[in-house]
Amino acid sequence: MNLIKPKKLNIGDTIGILAISGAVENKENIDRAKKYFENKGYKVVLSENIFDKNRYLAGTDEKKVEELHKFFENPELNMILCSRGGYGAIRLLDKIDFEIIKNNPKIFAGYSDVSAIESMILTKTGLITFYAPIASGDFGVEEVSEFTEKSFFDPLTNLDSLEIS
Repeated sequence: MNLIKPKKLNIGDTIGILAISGAVENKENIDRAKKYFENKGYKVVLSENIFDKNRYLAGTDEKKVEELHKFFENPELNMILCSRGGYGAIRLLDKIDFEIIKNNPKIFAGYSDVSAIESMILTKTGLITFYAPIASGDFGVEEVSEFTEKSFFDPLTNLDSLEIS
């Protein structure tokens, strides 16, 4: 399999925060995460379903997949960061058009159940994804830890030096 390395994250790039699993339970956390990244010099776009709620999920499966596809197809987005993990991501695996992702590679990051999507993206497209801190729980807190910042930004801003074979 040929691995695809996404372009590194640069100051001034646009980060899309995507709700793809469980519903965002605290709007303030997303607002803080957005402000955090903007203060670091990034632009931020929120998915249309960011505050949707369908029982415990971030809206309908169809809307979540639509937003995922839209984010990958958007040439202005450099990175897709999941708003949170939790049950819901695995429900999307048979609905995702992996050709859209393969043809529009970019940084995709999250954790928890999002790892199921990350694994399928790698398997179906070869795109390297990142098990990484999430918007709501890690960047939407009162004070982001130095460990979180370092473990997030070091790999994503240094992708040029990432050796793949």
